[in-house]
Amino acid sequence: MKNDRTIVVAITGGIGSGKSSVLSMMADLGARVIDADKLAREALSKGAPAYLKMVERYGPSILDQNKEIDRSALASIAFDSDDDRTFIEKAIHPFVKNEINRLASEFSKTGTRVVAAEIPLLFEVGWEKEFGAVITVVTNEDEGLRRFCKKRNMPLEEAKKRSKAQIPIEIKAKKSNFVINNDGTPEETRSQLASIFKKLV
Repeated sequence: MKNDRTIVVAITGGIGSGKSSVLSMMADLGARVIDADKLAREALSKGAPAYLKMVERYGPSILDQNKEIDRSALASIAFDSDDDRTFIEKAIHPFVKNEINRLASEFSKTGTRVVAAEIPLLFEVGWEKEFGAVITVVTNEDEGLRRFCKKRNMPLEEAKKRSKAQIPIEIKAKKSNFVINNDGTPEETRSQLASIFKKLV
């Protein structure tokens, strides 16, 4: 996802690594940003094709009291079964990918030099070759799990299970164009990102 004027960058990393913070910092530096998780929520919105597929397969138990998809319950199903994970990904990912392409194309028409998309499972779904560059955010594993549990109000064991289902962060880092260590202060992270941003533009 790049042309003569615009480079589209994927931001990924492990659980609780600070991907969203880095995406926000990219916006501060002047990039247009895309949140793949937000697009996934749109894909599952009430009445959407993916929503109907989930209800057909899993029944009303997958819905919350407002008849919306219970994303926490759906995630638990996905991480407990490879077959279910494949089914869910095939229902959601085409919409997400098309929206990333559409938004990136729109942004490039405005003269934007850098578009950044936060994609937590970039390598797991095999999209890394689709982008002009990949930035992986790394942090201490225990700290990442602590952040994730606090943000999602999730038991530690559940977070560990989700983390183990992902490609090891060491492999992601080796496959990336840039790596940001997010163990320090926000200022230190911002400094690393600013250096990368200069190379991108």
